[in-house]
Amino acid sequence: MSRRPRAACNHLALLLAGLSACIPRSIPLTAQPDAVAATRPAALDTTDFALVLRRAARPDGVDYAAIAGDLAPLDRFLVRLAAVGPTRTPDLFRQREDRLAYWINAYNAAILRIIAAECRPDRLPSRLWPSPEHSVAFVIDGLRRTPAALRRVALRDAGDEWRVRLALCGGRRGDPPLADRPFVPDLLDIQLARQAHAALAAPQVVSIDHTSQRLRLGRELFEWRDRLVADYEARTGAADAAVLNALLDLSPAARRFELNTAIGYRVELLPFDADVNHPGEPPPRGLFSRLLPAW
Repeated sequence: MSRRPRAACNHLALLLAGLSACIPRSIPLTAQPDAVAATRPAALDTTDFALVLRRAARPDGVDYAAIAGDLAPLDRFLVRLAAVGPTRTPDLFRQREDRLAYWINAYNAAILRIIAAECRPDRLPSRLWPSPEHSVAFVIDGLRRTPAALRRVALRDAGDEWRVRLALCGGRRGDPPLADRPFVPDLLDIQLARQAHAALAAPQVVSIDHTSQRLRLGRELFEWRDRLVADYEARTGAADAAVLNALLDLSPAARRFELNTAIGYRVELLPFDADVNHPGEPPPRGLFSRLLPAW
């Protein structure tokens, strides 16, 4: 074979590999639809997801090994999400709070299942490629949806409710922390406030660098910093407020003490850490995984 046909074959192989990486795949679930969703429910049962979060959510990350060790509760919840939702059972999701709680839980559950599928008894994933948000799809509310699609719908329904961004945990160290219980419509406002407190206290969301006098914000917060200030001014009647004023107003007491030491600091974007958010120190990564881009 001449060099030109060989080169063309190589380019074609790379193109096909790239295209295959863009096509969302499916993960076989251990739960069977007929066993979990045989009858039309009167409400979405989040008991199994509550068990998953109680086992796995940690202040400093997510215990994916605990999820991988018993996939049944998470899979049962995902099967329920396939049969119930704003499209399939609209009478159960009449209010905005009903839909928002649904999409947040669906997104978080999908991310957890994708990363848990990569766990092995002797190895935890350090960074995944292609992006879990785009590479895997689940049947959610009757349609195949990637986590990226679930995120878009959640943010669409959220509108100006910026706290929803801090409730979506994408499975990376740079993402907001995972809530330790499912979001429910009747308590959504209280839960979002609680989640915002937890996120604002997390170093991947708000970081203070005294050496360079920088107040660094994670990308979810940084992109919405003007909205935070506008909401603070509307709520308090203040004028010419700064981002720090809004953060002090929204943060828990312990965090406010730290933030007061950052008065006058320059606000900038915090570099994003794309490693999987295991508790404690991340597992060592090989040379190839170090070259992977942030997902």
